[in-house]
Parts: sequence; structure tokens; C-alpha cells
Amino acid sequence: MVRPQFKVGEKVEWLSTQGALRVPMAGEVAALVPKDQHPCEIYQDLFLQQEGKPERWKLSYHGGKPRDHESYLVMVRSDGKVPTVYWPVVVKLKKVLAKKKEKSPPADKAVFEITPHSVRDTF
Repeated sequence: MVRPQFKVGEKVEWLSTQGALRVPMAGEVAALVPKDQHPCEIYQDLFLQQEGKPERWKLSYHGGKPRDHESYLVMVRSDGKVPTVYWPVVVKLKKVLAKKKEKSPPADKAVFEITPHSVRDTF
């Protein structure tokens, strides 16, 4: 099976299964977990690499053996909460594509245009 590959800093999303619920998650790839390595080791290295006062994080890890393929630690930030680092299943990860910004019309231009098809004869 071909597994997606991501770079540190890329935005990703996935559906997390929490009991019977499927919760959409989105975050940033924080670190690569090499094949056959435990995510807690990588998390500790990631935390210790911070310069100055380390940011508070928490690791959402519920056990398991090291994976037989490359995987990722993904940091999810929520307003007002300590960032959480997850170890999601790689095949569930999808790259978040940048959304195109819609151009708004200039203030001095009309917002709509009247065409022959937009006016009905009501006589």
C-alpha cells in the first residue's frame, strides 16, 4: 500500500474515531516518526528542541507498538487550550489545500449587473 508522505510544517486533516463518533481533526505535521520507532521518543526530542521557554503541549497517545512504516506526530491547536500532539493513522491523513480567496468587488464598482435575463416583463 502506498502511504501519503508529508513534510514537517504541512497542514493535514483526518477523521478521528472516538468511540462511535467520527471527529474531524486538523493540524500541522510537527515531526516524522521513523519506521519501528516509538512516538514518545520523538515527542520528547521535539519538546526538548525548543529554544527558550518551552511551549506547553500534551501528547494524546493511547498505547500501541511502533509502526512498521514512517508516520507523523501532528500538533492540533485550539483557541485557549494547550496544543495537543496526536499520532494519527497515516492512511487517514490528507493534505489541507489552501482555499482560494474570493475577490471582492472594488467599492466604487457595482456589485451586480443587470442582464436581459434578469428582468421579467410583468405587464
